[in-house]
Amino acid sequence: MNNHDLEMLITIFWWQLAIATITGFIISSIAYAIYRKMLVRFNRPRTIKTPYGVLYRADNGFYVQKELLEKLNADYLYKNKQRAISILKRRIQLLEQGTEIKN
Repeated sequence: MNNHDLEMLITIFWWQLAIATITGFIISSIAYAIYRKMLVRFNRPRTIKTPYGVLYRADNGFYVQKELLEKLNADYLYKNKQRAISILKRRIQLLEQGTEIKN
């Protein structure tokens, strides 16, 4: 082996090390995000017993009585859908502005 071959092997080693490090960071961040979602999901109680009755956890994070639960969940889902629709309308508007033919 001459010097050129050794330099080439060292370069390949460093590139593999860099790619493995970046891949490891990406995989660990994805695993950590999944872990956090599972932790939050399993640690938050869906119901709480109080002296005044049982409270249920709504989708927005508040604890409410059973009568308000369905209404709050429906409002929360509606607001999320409206937000998504407005974002998509804005994207369409930007795309239409960007594709106009200017004379």
